[in-house]
Amino acid sequence: MFHLTKIRFGLIAALIFSSLLSLYLYSKANALHPVIFPAKSTFYTPGQHDNCKWVIHISDKITTESGDIPLLKLAFLKLLKMVI
Repeated sequence: MFHLTKIRFGLIAALIFSSLLSLYLYSKANALHPVIFPAKSTFYTPGQHDNCKWVIHISDKITTESGDIPLLKLAFLKLLKMVI
């Protein structure tokens, strides 16, 4: 009877330890989301023959976090020059 209780306690302790270890590793991995593009950035993409055709403006930072939805604005540079 005592032997069965000892085995049961050992299995429960191993389950609790592995659960706590996996929770720690999961929270540590989720806390580290490096920024790919900083907020309020503007990028000019080269078009054909290296003339700048597109302007990309990033309002919010872009990270590696899953479900991250930043606001991106795309525009034609020639159209912007015509409007301004």
